Amino acid sequence: MTITPPKKRRLKSCSDKAYALAESNQPGLYLVNTLTGDEEVKIVSVEKEVYFSEDGRAFPQDQVAGFIFAAMTWVNQDEP
Repeated sequence: MTITPPKKRRLKSCSDKAYALAESNQPGLYLVNTLTGDEEVKIVSVEKEVYFSEDGRAFPQDQVAGFIFAAMTWVNQDEP
């Protein structure tokens, strides 16, 4: 199966999900590269290329993969 993201968006696959990511500087759900790997993080504000999460963490722009435009969970069906 081939999935093509809409214009100005890109795909990223991690663990059991595929994400369509977009560039954005507004609050919302983002895919962020944290110490424990890629994680969905709710960003509440963006100031001077620093993204602030609702739980008090701050991430520089180079750790933020992008705004989550859509997320799909992979489903594996093992049929006999």
